[in-house]
Amino acid sequence: MYARNLEGRTGKPVVNQIEVSANSIKSFFSYGTLIAEYCGETNTLTLDETYYNYSVTTSKYLNQWFRNIGQCKEGAVYGDLQ
Repeated sequence: MYARNLEGRTGKPVVNQIEVSANSIKSFFSYGTLIAEYCGETNTLTLDETYYNYSVTTSKYLNQWFRNIGQCKEGAVYGDLQ
């Protein structure tokens, strides 16, 4: 398992935007809240229906995370990840 901060425009790590990877699952956290999970084995992207669109900052880094994992929110499953 590993965790890494997403990067801002300057290339420096952003403190409250984190990706956690374990086996085939990648999770995106914004300010300590689980926002999305991607399972590579099943090619399933799940967005938390309450928090995925919580703020401009969360949306900005969630979109960056989508690009990083090669996915987009079209076709995602919405559910409770908390």
